[in-house]
Amino acid sequence: MSVGLQNSLYDLRIECRKRIAGIFRANGFLPSSHLLVLSRDPAFTFKRRLRVFATTPHLRPALAASFLIHLFPGGRKRGAGRARPLGATSRLSGEASSFYFNALIADLLEAARDDAPPEIWEAEMDAEMAREFEADTLEYSQAGGVIRAWGYFPIKLHRFHPGNVVYRLMHRWGAIEADLDSSSMVFVRLLKRGSGLAEAPAVLTLLEEHVRGIGRRGKNRLAYDNGVVEADQGVLLWVHEKHNELDAGVNLNVLCLLAALMERTEGRDRERTARLSALALDFLDRHIDMGSYGRKPFLMFYSLEAFAFLWHRLDRSLDSMPAALRAAFDSKDICGRLGRHLCGLVEKEIAGGAPECNSFDKLLVLPLLIRMGSPAAGPWTAVPALRAMIEDVSGSAYEFGKFIYPFTFLYGNRALGLCVALTAIREITAAAARVATSVPAPAES
Repeated sequence: MSVGLQNSLYDLRIECRKRIAGIFRANGFLPSSHLLVLSRDPAFTFKRRLRVFATTPHLRPALAASFLIHLFPGGRKRGAGRARPLGATSRLSGEASSFYFNALIADLLEAARDDAPPEIWEAEMDAEMAREFEADTLEYSQAGGVIRAWGYFPIKLHRFHPGNVVYRLMHRWGAIEADLDSSSMVFVRLLKRGSGLAEAPAVLTLLEEHVRGIGRRGKNRLAYDNGVVEADQGVLLWVHEKHNELDAGVNLNVLCLLAALMERTEGRDRERTARLSALALDFLDRHIDMGSYGRKPFLMFYSLEAFAFLWHRLDRSLDSMPAALRAAFDSKDICGRLGRHLCGLVEKEIAGGAPECNSFDKLLVLPLLIRMGSPAAGPWTAVPALRAMIEDVSGSAYEFGKFIYPFTFLYGNRALGLCVALTAIREITAAAARVATSVPAPAES
């Protein structure tokens, strides 16, 4: 890698970190943005609304109102990107602290540093997040005792204006009910800090109880029909929810937790971890052959681009494992197969003109494309292109995920786009270094 390119990438990395630090210092936390969209999601058909209405009684009042909204098709402006910017000024939007994004961003910042120590602001932020994780939990009974878990929103330190309509609606659904998507993010951070709340036997029991079809909490009808088949035995979303959901993105995040556990367990607990990882990986693998990742309803909470970014997080986690341990965790290289499949889907979209691809979308898929050696990444890896995309994503939060019933609820984070850029820069730097070391030096005359 040339000195000029190395310096340019280093400057971009420093700029991203400065901007994240600025967001934290200005707010005392990293605000996650939320938007309630009243136009219907085309993936949430009338038939699917009826199924949720039948299986999930506590959502029936809101669903009854949403049946009327379903009659109006609603529209999206094409060309503005699949991930839309999330404003914070309307009555149906707002910003709040989120356990999910707090843990994800801390994980991404740590990975982007490699082995370097955290800066003062980052260490302060990480310590504050950990205190909040440990102090603001939900408790659930399970085999062998009680487990603490987390919902999307903190209960105590929500940092959200309580009069906001979005907060009143989403606090009811996202704070007082724990989910394994948010909990898996938090458990990874607590495992790395050696917290007593992340003891492997209890965490593994929690996950085992929520395996679809065989776990103690996984034997009821799914609330949402997204193409899951009878043989799928991945980990469900909601903790202790009678009617649940099985989502591929959730299972990617659970696999990141299992990868962290694999490196920190031995004996029976390591065997339990490997069995759970096999169930989740087999679920993801089966749907490659079924073509599910190209169908909108299958990825319930994430777009294809966001799912591709979450895949990179898992692949990066497996990279850190010794070869024998990775083979025990993913003996059939399903993670690699999924990455190649997703790369093909992304390349197909790009080749077709990618009409719904903005800077955030591009940054989300860049780490995947670079890891797969895709030529489609080339135009987006040049320093001027990177600088322009970083400027774009610095302006606001972008939609990273969605909760599509009873209404479409979108969520993102103002610091996340910058963390995604840091991840892409790290992959570009590593790829350039590989190229530099693979080219033999010219022989001396």
